[in-house]
Amino acid sequence: MIEGRLFSRDPKSGLKRLSGSVLLDPKSPTELPLFCLQQRYPQIVVQLEGLVAAREREHGGAVQCRFQVVDEQAVLTEVEDLKCSVEAKLRILKDLVEEGSLTCGQALERLEPFDLRQCPQISKRDVHRLKNEGRLMAEGSGNGLGIAAGYLAFDAESAWKIHARNKPVLLVTQRLDLGSKDALEVCQGVLSSEPAPWFREKPLLVIPALDNLRPDRDYILDSTHHKLWRGCVEPEMAPGETALAPIRSWLRSVGGLDVRCNLSSVDEAESLAGSDVHSVGLCRAELFFQSSPQRLEVLREALNGAIAGEKSGTDAMAAVIAADVERLLKALSPHRDAVLTLRFFDAPLSRMLTLWTRYLGVTREQLHDFLWGLLEERNSTQGLRGGRFSLLFPAFFEAQVRGAGLALKRTGEKGRLQLMLPGVSTVEEVRFFHRRADSVFRSLELEPPCFGMMLETPRACLLADRFVEDCDFFSFGTGDLTESVFALSRYDAPLSFLAEFLDASGLSEDPFKRLDSTGVGELMALACQKIRAHRDDVEIGWCGAQAVHGVPNDLWERLNLDYVSVPLNSVEATRLSAFQSSLGLHAPSENTNP
Repeated sequence: MIEGRLFSRDPKSGLKRLSGSVLLDPKSPTELPLFCLQQRYPQIVVQLEGLVAAREREHGGAVQCRFQVVDEQAVLTEVEDLKCSVEAKLRILKDLVEEGSLTCGQALERLEPFDLRQCPQISKRDVHRLKNEGRLMAEGSGNGLGIAAGYLAFDAESAWKIHARNKPVLLVTQRLDLGSKDALEVCQGVLSSEPAPWFREKPLLVIPALDNLRPDRDYILDSTHHKLWRGCVEPEMAPGETALAPIRSWLRSVGGLDVRCNLSSVDEAESLAGSDVHSVGLCRAELFFQSSPQRLEVLREALNGAIAGEKSGTDAMAAVIAADVERLLKALSPHRDAVLTLRFFDAPLSRMLTLWTRYLGVTREQLHDFLWGLLEERNSTQGLRGGRFSLLFPAFFEAQVRGAGLALKRTGEKGRLQLMLPGVSTVEEVRFFHRRADSVFRSLELEPPCFGMMLETPRACLLADRFVEDCDFFSFGTGDLTESVFALSRYDAPLSFLAEFLDASGLSEDPFKRLDSTGVGELMALACQKIRAHRDDVEIGWCGAQAVHGVPNDLWERLNLDYVSVPLNSVEATRLSAFQSSLGLHAPSENTNP
């Protein structure tokens, strides 16, 4: 008897060719390549090709199986889905759609959202080229989140010094812990000698030896192919040829939820022209001031000026915002219905001040006494954050509004801009800011744009219907909402005790990775119900990284959101997740421990 195993398509490349291994002699444990069977028994291979093709049609996809040959008759056993690499999986699905074996929707059902975040941004052809050029510096294991470029930093101080020169940073660390937190603020990717399975938001490469790396040159961290390259890498593959190109086409064909992007920098808006993303669901005002030391100085002067009542500092701040918002509006202008949602300043001030004084040399003499006192704040993420600072010192808020208004006046793109309040919990706060914003726009002889708020505190969700009269739109900020519901810090907990806490508490999933449907999700559903009961035409969105991983089908239906906004590199994964939720493919979250 002859036996062996078969793959209907190549597990590594996805090419349509029969492959596998065969045991020609039951007395010998040595498995031989399938071509040995082809040489000795070509008629058996013909039988196997026919059987495998039939099983592919029945299965609706690529398969792997065991086979036996008795009396020159082949029989397939243990048929199951082919286990293969992400690159192979995407190629196979593309071929099956082109062959007519699957529809676009059926192909999307077979993908996992995380598959799309692992799509290579450097092709195998580029990998071979870079190896031949002697550019490979290290190999290890990665988390499959693409590539990141930058200069190597071995501690927080050097990371911030590189960042202060307006250079991208790759953090090199023996172990990711609380001591690395400051550097994580500015790094684009992480190289570590220890696994860090919880670190999912930036490219990660785990390599055994870090000693031979030098900090004074460019590197490319390729977490998809698990390699570190020296120097800049210009991929040869055009955007239309990438593995994601057919996925984007399928997602367009099935339609579905509007997915917008969260900008991580103003420069990122330029890349929207070649993508399927036309709207920005979250642009943080603090981003305008983090790109250079000069802009940080403008922000420092604005903070000092707002406290002291000096207009010069806030005028410079308004000018920076005006220039950047104008640039963003022009980038979106080719798309008729594109929207830019600008969220007012929300960075924890004591956190920013600590970084300035520790790494950028800001002295006590350069800060107002009130700001210097904030360095002693013990819980910065729930301390004097931007919205609360603006409430105490309205000139700081009005400078942001004035900058947005000046940009609108220059571009005439009034209908594209939405202004969003962060972290508010009372109707009085919203009305205070709304009146101030309207006053600034009237002084500029402009009609105020849409005005809304983030729902990111439990109180705001519980009383959501009370905000309807003063808000044109709402957006859930599930990062902060999760923090306040669980009383966990998403900045500290993952770097110290979160993994052990999840095991001990009965929570099977990280709530900062996948939305906690039992607690956070219920608050969101209640808020949506309250809002829709008063005004059915109000836009409700969701800005949060958890959207990438999907939500249970029943909760998705109850939320009935108008859009989701996620980082640009997660847009396709989120669209896929939303499509699968609409088909009822997402099971309830396992975080059901009351």
